[in-house]
Amino acid sequence: MPTIGTIKISDIIWNIKEVVLKPQENVGLTKKHGARLLIDEIALEETPVYFKHSNTVGGLCWKHTAVHSLVLNNFSSAENIAKKIADGLIHISKEMTVITVSLFGEKHTLPILAAPTCKQETAEDMQDTLQMAIMAWESEGAEKVGPLWSVATDGNATRRRAGYKILSRLNLCTGKNEVTLDFDFRHIFKWICTLLRLQSGIVLNNGRVVNPNLLSRYLPLVPGYDTNHVTRLLVNPDNSEDVPRAVELKRGIIMLGKMPITDNSPEIIANRDAIRLLGELLEAFLAPFTTPSFSLSDCVRGLSKFASIRRFTDGSEELGLAKQQLLNSGDPFYPFDVGDNALEELFGRIRMIGGHNAAMNYKQGAVDIDAVLKRNPDMDPGSSRTKIDRIEGVDHLNKESWTGDVTSGSCDIGLAWKEGSTAAANAFRTSQVPSSMYDHPTIFRTPGVDLLRPFGGDKYPGIENDGDRSVHVLPSSEEDSPPIINTNFNFNNGDLDEIISSIESTSLEDQVEEADELALPSGPGIDPNDYLSYNGRWIHKATVVRLILCKNVSPKSKDRLRRVAGFSSGLANRKGKLDLNTGEICGADVFVVGDPVVTLLRSDKTLSLTLLRTTDIKEDGTPCSSIPCSTIENLQAKVALSGQILTIAVVPRLDSDGSAEDPSQDNSVELEQWAWMWDGCGKCSWHERLDGNHG
Repeated sequence: MPTIGTIKISDIIWNIKEVVLKPQENVGLTKKHGARLLIDEIALEETPVYFKHSNTVGGLCWKHTAVHSLVLNNFSSAENIAKKIADGLIHISKEMTVITVSLFGEKHTLPILAAPTCKQETAEDMQDTLQMAIMAWESEGAEKVGPLWSVATDGNATRRRAGYKILSRLNLCTGKNEVTLDFDFRHIFKWICTLLRLQSGIVLNNGRVVNPNLLSRYLPLVPGYDTNHVTRLLVNPDNSEDVPRAVELKRGIIMLGKMPITDNSPEIIANRDAIRLLGELLEAFLAPFTTPSFSLSDCVRGLSKFASIRRFTDGSEELGLAKQQLLNSGDPFYPFDVGDNALEELFGRIRMIGGHNAAMNYKQGAVDIDAVLKRNPDMDPGSSRTKIDRIEGVDHLNKESWTGDVTSGSCDIGLAWKEGSTAAANAFRTSQVPSSMYDHPTIFRTPGVDLLRPFGGDKYPGIENDGDRSVHVLPSSEEDSPPIINTNFNFNNGDLDEIISSIESTSLEDQVEEADELALPSGPGIDPNDYLSYNGRWIHKATVVRLILCKNVSPKSKDRLRRVAGFSSGLANRKGKLDLNTGEICGADVFVVGDPVVTLLRSDKTLSLTLLRTTDIKEDGTPCSSIPCSTIENLQAKVALSGQILTIAVVPRLDSDGSAEDPSQDNSVELEQWAWMWDGCGKCSWHERLDGNHG
């Protein structure tokens, strides 16, 4: 159930029962697993939507709607909501906060919260949300499915601060019921590499700064890492969020650190010594997650060495392993099971809705497409990046590729941790670091040493108010600034009459006899409760929401890095200005994105009449959201359209009992229980001038 209004623990409990417990009971699953909550956010089109089940407007931020009614009882309700949006009392959501539950040893993740957000939550707000989710699971899921072991996130500063408030970890204490906070190792990969790509770099204890200048100088010594490759792909990548590139940079540093030093220059020796120590640190953290032949003991040794060199740790894989040993030591434990990658994969599937839409609306985002693929695994095309023998494979590791012994009971955690600490001390002995810095028995003999707070006090890395330099920020310029969206929703009573008149002037309803003025809509699949009366007309509530609340909406960019920074879909002309003047989207003489197109399509020697839904319009190579029909009629205009090919499918009617046999399989069934529906199955583009007339 998607969140409408403020977040309530009752909604989370309802989702746990419906999404997690009922499917488990239906298939008779009784084995208990450790559970972890995953939390992250996904971009949404800033578009309000109508939810029939609650008769409300969705897609408005949960933080500011607690005291405002979102119910559509009449047309005045829509006007009131529009006014509150215009006055800034409530906001159209920018993203959707999603919390899911994953079971250790299982592949899929199950959503238990989907809440629209305006990105104005504080750490206290996020703390309340996390506590509600934890309490809901402890109340409903822990006894029947398994105890909650951890809460995982990508390391967002707000969520990180909230997590540290309620989920302390190594090495002093944990949260209530031993629940800990996890950060996905892939994001830690990216954070480290982002720091390496900054001019300020990473400062090691021997005083050397490892930054792009140093890497560009020495990495070309590694076979396969020529100067252009290092500069363009590793030090200054197009996408700093690319995990495979981050891994490739780490591996280059590791190989460079192991190469012999043949130069006698003190400067070069000191630089290479710093790179060698950094390579040991990176290998200790990289190998446990990317080496399928590693046993659990190998993984713990590597993570211990990483934590002992760094004197700070983001992960709690060892605690998860210890909990698995207590629950069932015969079950496997995979080191990459921690983190929120399962939620990232779910987001990828959600984006499949609407033809791989990079930013769906809130209603589309609330659809549990993952459940559809679990019920029909043959429909899941899988990922081309799951093979471990490719470097890119580390972005999506899988249990099938792991060959090492991951039986939880096979690992002596204490012994492996001690061996890793010893390996860290050996790495320091060959460097210029003073011995007092790696005398771990003496260091940890002091009470109060906390691997989460290496600077002491209440200072947790990554949650300070100053900007985090490990987070990539797009360069800003006048041309690249996010567009200013007009949110003035004031309108006269005559405006809606004009819009409705425009719709009716081109509607198929003109071909049938007009109904009585106030007669309620009726017919198969029609619910009169879905309509509002306005000046003697019945208008569907979804139409009211679209025309009144979505009048000034601009689609977001399909490029990920620009989308997360708040940019729209790149409707820029060649002068760098954005085309935000969409005109009257319901005007009779305007063709807009989403309008249908009928055209002839040839495949080999077959000519077909094809119906498409427009997904992109370009005039003279410039993307635009709408275009006058007169421009399409102009034989000299250079208009390019892209769209989805629509296919027609047979589906049960809404008012049928669902028991009818598919007429395509049985010609004797009654066709009255079935209806036709159009659906998108592909994509087609015109890259040359579009000539002809519109009908």
